[in-house]
Amino acid sequence: MADNPWAALQARWEDDAEREAQERIYGEPPQATESDAVREWVNNVGADRPDQAWFCSNYDTWEKNPHYVGPEEPHPEDDEAWEDIDAWRAARAAKAAKTAADVAAEIKALNALTIEERQARAAAAHAALDADDDSIPF
Repeated sequence: MADNPWAALQARWEDDAEREAQERIYGEPPQATESDAVREWVNNVGADRPDQAWFCSNYDTWEKNPHYVGPEEPHPEDDEAWEDIDAWRAARAAKAAKTAADVAAEIKALNALTIEERQARAAAAHAALDADDDSIPF
């Protein structure tokens, strides 16, 4: 399953913005690139084969299927992960759980702040944004 189901759409929007910028600069739309062709191929083939996590393109590159439905699979050339796939999946799940636990702890800590503490943090963040240097506290 894709880490971010909106990543392909977001990448497409960014590509469209880049194309529009190039069209304004050069006066004509740019030609499709090889990466555009591979991305389209993976999208089309992946829609027909949602059970396959990875595809090897004509350019000998491994491409992740954006339509994959199934347990997460490592890169096909990651030999260490494939030697013990169950341990790899358990480690990925533990990392995701730890990340979720960290976020929950941070939210809990922020909720425990008093109004004055929240206002002081907001003022410090605004002051940093207004500062001339590039140091931002977050």
